[in-house]
Amino acid sequence: MQMGEAACAAAEAVGYYNAGTVEFIFDCDTDKFYFMEMNTRLQVEHPVTEEITGLDLVEWQFKVAAGHKLPITCQSMVPLLGHAIECRITVEDPKNDFLPQTGKITTLREPSSEYVDVRLDSGVREGDEITAYYDPMIAKLIAHADTREQAIQKMQRALSEYTVIGVPTNIKFHKRILANEQFMAGNYDTNFLVDQHDNLFGQEREISLPKYGTISVIKAYLQNLRYRVNRQTPIDPWEMRDMFRVNHLAKRRLMLIDDKGLEHTTFIEYVSEDTFNVF
Repeated sequence: MQMGEAACAAAEAVGYYNAGTVEFIFDCDTDKFYFMEMNTRLQVEHPVTEEITGLDLVEWQFKVAAGHKLPITCQSMVPLLGHAIECRITVEDPKNDFLPQTGKITTLREPSSEYVDVRLDSGVREGDEITAYYDPMIAKLIAHADTREQAIQKMQRALSEYTVIGVPTNIKFHKRILANEQFMAGNYDTNFLVDQHDNLFGQEREISLPKYGTISVIKAYLQNLRYRVNRQTPIDPWEMRDMFRVNHLAKRRLMLIDDKGLEHTTFIEYVSEDTFNVF
């Protein structure tokens, strides 16, 4: 309550009457809080507030700018329902001090839109060029649920379906954070990345799928490639879904997931109808 009153006082002191964010830092030992900054706009995290309250803050911002009054007049009228978590999807290299990257998004597979309470605010499409002239954030993924644990589970499931090829992203880094025991227990602070550095930035584990299991998966995949869509015209080359190319060897990326949920990338290169390179 005191923090909210301080935020309102800061806005009133400068005559600001619209959407804004006042940031404080809270000292758990003394129960005191300290002013950090005020932004006269919505924050990147505003979807978390929207999911928990069910309120459209962007709509409110436009209405206030047009001279309309807010439909809610006091803090007690704001509903607080469940928990929400947001992951900023950025074109950055976490292992290189989160250095922003550039390149072309050659493949983009977003989480299924059928998931309940999973929201994706995306700013890119497949084929887009990521340049050095804009912020490296390309999307925001938000999950809402009754409990924090359920929200984390929904986010983990959504991230497992999120694929961006062509540029490096922090998607795998988010997965590691969400799977971290301290994070899941809520036992973390601003030194979290430093304290958990080895767990979050460690080397990728080698594939743990049994060799015969990996071969079986790849064999089934290749057999599926050779399947003819229209069996009534088996000699029609346009009905084939193989990897034949005229001027170069075609290559496909196959993602394998082991029994621990870890992802491993395999590339399949087409040589001839019966010959493939796998690496």
